[in-house]
Amino acid sequence: MMKHNMHWIQRHILDQLMTHRVLRFSELRAEGVESNLFQYHLRHIIRKGLVEKCEGGYQLAPAGLYYADRFSPTYKGERPQPKLVTVVVVKDCKDRVLLTQKQRQPWLGDYHLPAGKIHTGESTDDAATRELEEKTGLLLDDVWFRCLAHIQIVKSGVVVSDYFGFLFAANYDGEVSSGYWYDPGSASECIELAPSVHELLEFERKGDGRFHSAVIELM
Repeated sequence: MMKHNMHWIQRHILDQLMTHRVLRFSELRAEGVESNLFQYHLRHIIRKGLVEKCEGGYQLAPAGLYYADRFSPTYKGERPQPKLVTVVVVKDCKDRVLLTQKQRQPWLGDYHLPAGKIHTGESTDDAATRELEEKTGLLLDDVWFRCLAHIQIVKSGVVVSDYFGFLFAANYDGEVSSGYWYDPGSASECIELAPSVHELLEFERKGDGRFHSAVIELM
């Protein structure tokens, strides 16, 4: 991933290779920059795996190609995009749903379904299993896909959260070391739910394998 504090010479090299397959050292070199200084920064991004030497000069390495795929000329860096996450709805025999308390903003202290970002190269099934274990300590082999949801949460006209969630389901009736069993049908429940929990539970109940979306406007 490209760092915002990357030296301008290193950004210049990547910018040049964004629009050329291969460039020689003399073609890459920034105008007015001494050869030794330019060489120092070129070696630095080679060590970072962004650029590699090849026949005829230099080209983007795999990590550089990954960055190029996400690059936005408008933002001069990686474009802000919706997150890709997995969400797991774990139910027990009483139809209660397992929730975890958020440890950071946004929605610090509120309760949410076990969820987390999908890692590059990871399948959604593996991500769902991993995130469930990380959030609750449960390692369940049997999780199954239910549907896909696009959630946007807006507060005072600002998009606070924007993500695509791959919803999975699982059953579990044992004890949990981390988490809270929430009964959606109980009027006595008084915990604070994070925005989108109700919507996600409704989408999961449909379990139709289709795409759903919701825009949640907060006061």
